[in-house]
Amino acid sequence: MDLEGAIEFILEQQKRAEAVRREHDELFRKNEEYRRETDEYRRETEKRWRETDERWRKNDERWAKNDERWRKAEARMDRYDKKFEATRRLVEAGMKMMVEQRREFRMLAAESKATRLELRALTKSLNRSFNGRNGH
Repeated sequence: MDLEGAIEFILEQQKRAEAVRREHDELFRKNEEYRRETDEYRRETEKRWRETDERWRKNDERWAKNDERWRKAEARMDRYDKKFEATRRLVEAGMKMMVEQRREFRMLAAESKATRLELRALTKSLNRSFNGRNGH
C-alpha cells in the first residue's frame, strides 16, 4: 500500500501541478492579452500625440502666417496713415490759403470800390471844373 499510496500521492501531485500549470498558462495568456492591449493602446496614444503635434505645428505655421499678414497690414496702415495725414495737412493748408485769398480779394474789392468811388468823384469834379471854365 505504501506503493499504492505513493502512486496515488504522485498522481494527485501531478493533477495539482497540471491545475497550477493550466492556471499559470491562463494567467500567462491573460497577461499576454493585456500586454497586447497595452501595446495597442500605447500605439494609439503615440499616434494621437503625433497627430496632435502635427496639428500644433500647423497651427503654429498658421499663426506665424497670420502674424506676418498682420504686420504687413499694420505697415500698410502706417503708410496709409502717413499719406492721409499728409493729405490732411495739404487740405488744411489749401483751406487756409483759400481763406487768406478771400480776405485779400475782399480787401482788393473794397479798395477797388473805394478807388472807383474816388475816381468817379474826381471825374465829376473835373467835369464840373472843366465844364465851368468853358462855359458849357
